[in-house]
Amino acid sequence: MKRFLQTLAILGAATATAIAAEPGPACAPILKAMAKTLQADHASLTQSNGQSMNGITAGGVNYLQIENVWKVSPLSPKDNQARSDENLKNAKTYVCQSLADSIVDGVPVANYRTRTETEDVVVESTIAISKVSGLAIEVDNDLTSGGSSKSHYSTHYSYEGVHAPSLQK
Repeated sequence: MKRFLQTLAILGAATATAIAAEPGPACAPILKAMAKTLQADHASLTQSNGQSMNGITAGGVNYLQIENVWKVSPLSPKDNQARSDENLKNAKTYVCQSLADSIVDGVPVANYRTRTETEDVVVESTIAISKVSGLAIEVDNDLTSGGSSKSHYSTHYSYEGVHAPSLQK
């Protein structure tokens, strides 16, 4: 589970913002949508290799469900954005490409492909952004680290009826 959480932090960096890599104009809608998504109240489900991670952002607080118990994340949405900005300062490249529009969960979306390269990690992503709200609906990431270790992560975002979960003490 710890490795799963660490990889999620890397993926957040790869899809949120890029500063030093100087993204081209094709990246603007993605950067805007991911920054907006980090701040919006939402629920997320990330799946990889048979593992799932549920998250909720509500009222400026991030919550993670770990072993069926909801906990407050030590990082706020603003911390996540700052961390993403910092991590991507080391990006060698951040390239974006528009793909054909489609529909995800009945929502019209604009689809994009990105490729982020750092010193030892390459993340290739497809991102579906709602054409109505401008928020991310689905992000699929293929991560290669150290030149050979590969992982696939898929995150689905929802925005209806989101509220802070009950915390156990």
